[in-house]
Amino acid sequence: MTQQGPNYVGWNALIGKEAFVVKEVDHHRDHVLLQDEEGTYKALTNDEFRALYSLGVVNSPHVLGKTSKRLGTPEESTETYFRELILVRVTELQRQGYSWAKIRNKLAGEFATHPLHVNRKKSFPTVRTIQHWRSQYLSSGKAGLRSKTGNSGNRTPRYNSEFREVVLGLLEEHFLNNDLKSITWIARQAERLYRRQCKSEGKLPGPCGRKSVESIVYSLPHAGLLKQRLGDGEANRRYLMALEYQRVSTPLERVELDCTTLDLWCVDNDGKPIGRPYICVAIDCATGVILGMQLSWSRPDAALVSRTVKEILEPKSADFFLTYDVENDFQTFGTPQLLITDQGSENSGDVFQTIIDCSSLEWRKMIPGRPDKKPFIERFFLELSRFVTQFPGASQTSLIGPRDRTDKAQKEACLTLQEIETRLQRWRYDVYLRTPRRRVQHVLRTQECPMQSWNRTSKECFVPMPPDPYELREMFMVQAATRTVQRYGISYGGMTYHSSELANYLKMVGVPASVEIRVDPNDIREIAVLDRMTNEHFFVPAKYEDCPALSFDELARLRKQTFTAEDEELQEKALISAMALHLYEEVPKAKTKTAKSREKAAKEERRQEIFAQSKRVMDKHGHSEPAYRAEKPEFDLPSKLPSFVSKGGCP
Repeated sequence: MTQQGPNYVGWNALIGKEAFVVKEVDHHRDHVLLQDEEGTYKALTNDEFRALYSLGVVNSPHVLGKTSKRLGTPEESTETYFRELILVRVTELQRQGYSWAKIRNKLAGEFATHPLHVNRKKSFPTVRTIQHWRSQYLSSGKAGLRSKTGNSGNRTPRYNSEFREVVLGLLEEHFLNNDLKSITWIARQAERLYRRQCKSEGKLPGPCGRKSVESIVYSLPHAGLLKQRLGDGEANRRYLMALEYQRVSTPLERVELDCTTLDLWCVDNDGKPIGRPYICVAIDCATGVILGMQLSWSRPDAALVSRTVKEILEPKSADFFLTYDVENDFQTFGTPQLLITDQGSENSGDVFQTIIDCSSLEWRKMIPGRPDKKPFIERFFLELSRFVTQFPGASQTSLIGPRDRTDKAQKEACLTLQEIETRLQRWRYDVYLRTPRRRVQHVLRTQECPMQSWNRTSKECFVPMPPDPYELREMFMVQAATRTVQRYGISYGGMTYHSSELANYLKMVGVPASVEIRVDPNDIREIAVLDRMTNEHFFVPAKYEDCPALSFDELARLRKQTFTAEDEELQEKALISAMALHLYEEVPKAKTKTAKSREKAAKEERRQEIFAQSKRVMDKHGHSEPAYRAEKPEFDLPSKLPSFVSKGGCP
């Protein structure tokens, strides 16, 4: 499937301190031409241009701040992805010679039962609307497809809690038992009952019209209502969708992700065998490139999968290749069109679901017990198992199974998790990417290595752009809340957040004020605050300068064991001291000696991760900088200060 990429001609690019304008883009010739203010031209490759985009230094002059700086909701991200799918099919049908009228009719039939179109609850877009989407996409990229309806309409609440209870009572009484009741009937009955209730209580009625009823109905989980009304029909439809198999031909069109146990025993820092680590890998199905690889002592969870997804979306730093002594520093990153996982618990939860929604990924879970439905990642795990059998401590080989070799593997084990990760990353780039495949084993039916396949196909078609730093932040700001802000800042989860930007905002809205915030549950160092006047989000760091990169769950455990209500002024000062005592860790649960050593190694791994994230972060431009510091106001002292001279009378 070949995509039509946005036309980046006219966009602004900042390389170092020099400003450029994009003059020519040719994806097929792997050529992007830039021009500076003096008229000097500079040529880049597609990969170099995509790397600049991922750093947030390539911007469209047509995109207003209100569109690009507002953290989108999952519904907006889903609508953006639906529009992208429409544009991809439009490009394909135009190449086949279809007219606009026939394209619209054909797409209406194809998407009649598509979940994205059904959930929109709107009629299929007209030809003029599709043409407008394409012009916005070609001029402004993905940001041009974002819906602008969030900036319009009445900002007051549609209804109050009393009216909501009346509507829910009517739905509970009539809708589940009778399919003849229309929403018009519900709206009339709800308004009559609500006005009668307000009259009896001596209250002034609030909004109670049809629009209010519709907003309540659309906020309900329709799957639960449908299942009670329609039985297992909804479940069967999803089951049939999971059986669908998609052929791939371009990079990032289909990415498979899975977690497994590595067939290798490792030791701790004292040289004692403590078990086999877990590994999470993401594979590009078209080229076979490894897009993400994460090792951990902890059992696979949403945090491990989220780190792997984040590795897919952003380029590697130079320090990454130096740390693992990699010679072939080949960059592969971008936004996948389709992400395939299994039904494991690590691929579920509110955090992971929100990340998928905000990144505009299409996410499908394969049916249980059918590994053949994600063959690409299963084939890679087979190749990985063959590679790790060369290491001392391998739990199985081609001749001896895991049951007969476990004891021998424990005696042979001599590699730590860090040493294993170094060998795997070096093999990933220096060996695996350069190893050719047979045509019968290659999805593209070519005898190429993964690196050659990526280079060739990325020139023949448009590879989706990665998210910029602001969009990457948006994906992990998954929890929403409302807080009352005072002059000292915003309190959330036991932390105080403040900045000069927040202080300027409070001068305009006054204090106290109620604000909507978004937070990353795995990082307490900053929050996003919604500016109601501009409908944009701005980031506010923690007031404590040396705030570590703890999760809110870890902070809650730490506060529970250390702080009391009387220690309000000492809480942040004692944070580092409490971390040194490991008070943020969970209560030990292991019982056996080996399990205790494994649990200890997992906690040490998390501790090192906290320290590494706390040292350096990414600023709003995508550049690495020291950990967050609370912004302090700048002022100049007068040149002549008044002096006070004692005239006696006091010793």
